[in-house]
Amino acid sequence: MILITIVLFALLFFISYGLAAYAVRGLRCTLSETAAEQREKYPWTAKYIDVGDNYTISGYEGYVLHATHIKSPSGDGKHFVILTHGHTATRHGCLKYAPIFIDRGYDCIIYDLRGHGENLYQGNSKKKPRIGREQICFFSKKESQDLLCVIADTRKRFGNDIIIGLHGESLGAASTIAALRYKPDVSFAVEDCGFADIINVQKVVLRNMHLPTWLVYPASIISKFVYGYSFTDIHPEYALKDNNVPLLVIHGGEDDFIVPENGKRIYDAQHGFKRIEIFPNAAHAQSLLSNPSHYAEVVNNFLDSINM
Repeated sequence: MILITIVLFALLFFISYGLAAYAVRGLRCTLSETAAEQREKYPWTAKYIDVGDNYTISGYEGYVLHATHIKSPSGDGKHFVILTHGHTATRHGCLKYAPIFIDRGYDCIIYDLRGHGENLYQGNSKKKPRIGREQICFFSKKESQDLLCVIADTRKRFGNDIIIGLHGESLGAASTIAALRYKPDVSFAVEDCGFADIINVQKVVLRNMHLPTWLVYPASIISKFVYGYSFTDIHPEYALKDNNVPLLVIHGGEDDFIVPENGKRIYDAQHGFKRIEIFPNAAHAQSLLSNPSHYAEVVNNFLDSINM
């Protein structure tokens, strides 16, 4: 009996360790891979690929972030939006949203999340490196503080009098929401298909793997000891309880990864001005693709309503 207990405990440990590692060390795309996807799915953004001024930013704990500044031909140099991409993608992955803001006169700052894009690969290398401890995903815990550094760097580079807005997709959306906890000097935020907490997303993944969802909890404990944080600690929605930065929530009605309930929870948690739009036929991170003109209309109407 004791031997069986030991074997079962060891099996649980190794499964939990594997799930934790799978979550935080998942393979990432190269810059060239995400650029190719943009050209294929969003051909109107192709002209913005590899355009703009490239530079680096000192992120949270000195982590070096690679960024690009894309100027709006019709802008006044005083309006900026920081676009944050999703998990496994790169800064090219949020270019599809850039034309909406560029046409409105906003310069765009795009950057690679920690452990993504040029922060992981050397330039446009296609070689798949091992995801080490410096490249693990923190599901907004550290990514949100990196975003604070991007905001501060943007003001330092372009002036304290500039207007800055935020737009994030998936992990980028969760990081955008989580950053609002720290009261950054920004004028608006758009979050597209972000998660209210990471546990409910990981349970979806486990169901798709035909594994019991309760395994997320021992995996969370393993993550705490191995990677320094628990999955149960990640609740971006908590950042909104006293947030007064105007917020637009966008979610796909057919999102079966980060389910639409996440968007509704984020909307309900927001304290200040808020709008929500559910795109009924859109899968995860596909709201723009499902109806580009309506997506642009929703964003522009939101910005009009807050005089931005």
